[in-house]
Amino acid sequence: MANVREPIATRTLAWHDGDDMREVVVRVWAPVPEGDNYVCDFAIDGLPEPVRSSAGGVDSLQALIVAFAGLRAMLEPHSPSLSWLDDRGEHGIPQQIVSALSVDRRRLEHLVAAENQAINARLREPHEKKMAELRELYDPGARELTSGKWSTGELVAELMTTSSRMREARERQDPQAERFFGRKRWSIVELLRAEPDFEDVLIELGDSGDRSLRLLSALLTGPSALTKLIAIRDEGVEPEASEAARILEGIEQRDRRPKAWDPT
Repeated sequence: MANVREPIATRTLAWHDGDDMREVVVRVWAPVPEGDNYVCDFAIDGLPEPVRSSAGGVDSLQALIVAFAGLRAMLEPHSPSLSWLDDRGEHGIPQQIVSALSVDRRRLEHLVAAENQAINARLREPHEKKMAELRELYDPGARELTSGKWSTGELVAELMTTSSRMREARERQDPQAERFFGRKRWSIVELLRAEPDFEDVLIELGDSGDRSLRLLSALLTGPSALTKLIAIRDEGVEPEASEAARILEGIEQRDRRPKAWDPT
């Protein structure tokens, strides 16, 4: 019996036909050598006609890139009948910029990047407006994070205050206020990341008596902070302990997963 290769990537779309709906399954296999080049097989099942095709490239990466372009070309005419993640008319494979001249490709990429930036700015407007309303409601008179230069000490103090107010909102069961101060906390962290003494800040947060700040320090430090996460979990105090347990579980699952680059 022939050895059947497993695809390296799959996607399941929905095909809408009136009130009926069926699955459209997209599959891509790993590129394989063919002469001096590579070929990448791909298939689509669930369209009016099944797709079985291959894409070529001078190396395996190019073959894979061309295969994704081929998948898009096959799916795009059927977009009105497709949906991905409940988004009607979407298959989730982006348009590639292909040009024989690198200068033309870079010019097109620059235009796309500029348009993306403009779209993202428009998408941020409602969020920023809502955050301004919440700031007026929960944090009136507070100094804007974007105004002027904050010292590291001022940012740390603001982070501690924000963390405390987030805990208070949680205790009084005000999820909207908790989310607001949670977002503000991460905004402060992003400013702290740019400070040259950020490593010292992490140590200070890790030694804090505030469990939320210690958890934040562990998150920013990464997997090497497992002992901190374990300590927070073992305190058994909600919700920090539950959050630490969830993070630990994710790290352990990731560590147990066989890695493609490790020998079997």
